[in-house]
Amino acid sequence: MFINRLKYGVVLLTFIFLTDPLHSQVKHSHTIVLGFLQIKDQLNQGKVFTGVQLEYRYGLHWKIQDNEILYQPRIALGIGFNQGMTGHQLKITPVNVTWTIPFYEQYGHTLKTGLNLVSDYSYQIYPFLHSAHLFWMSEIGLAPVLHYHYQWETRRISLLLQNSLFGFTSYTQRYNP
Repeated sequence: MFINRLKYGVVLLTFIFLTDPLHSQVKHSHTIVLGFLQIKDQLNQGKVFTGVQLEYRYGLHWKIQDNEILYQPRIALGIGFNQGMTGHQLKITPVNVTWTIPFYEQYGHTLKTGLNLVSDYSYQIYPFLHSAHLFWMSEIGLAPVLHYHYQWETRRISLLLQNSLFGFTSYTQRYNP
């Protein structure tokens, strides 16, 4: 199943590369994010594990005429704590593609709209619960995107809003210890 989803991502990226390589601008980026993790699901006995998450993102950004395409796969590791117990998480996002097109540009303000396609895989383990059973969840989702940015001189403020409206999820069946 993972291989099939990966094939779709490779086909999509190949299509992007072949659309108009002569008239496109390509930028690469590497980002490390230290964030806040909160894990709660029906399988961890109602406990909320909170802690830190370290995330690495690689980005490819294409600008083809007015269209912008951002491919940003990522991998994240997290450790949450609750009542002296730890919960560990690994999150892999091999497909994360956002396409936007501007609809308002004036005085340094730009508003863009578009779509985001994502495929997430999340693995969680609670060593002190359920005999260290590994839980997993995967999602393929489609989301509308609204992107605002303000540019002045060499600085830029950017805000990206997206909310998954359509998706397929699969997850571990209930485990009875």
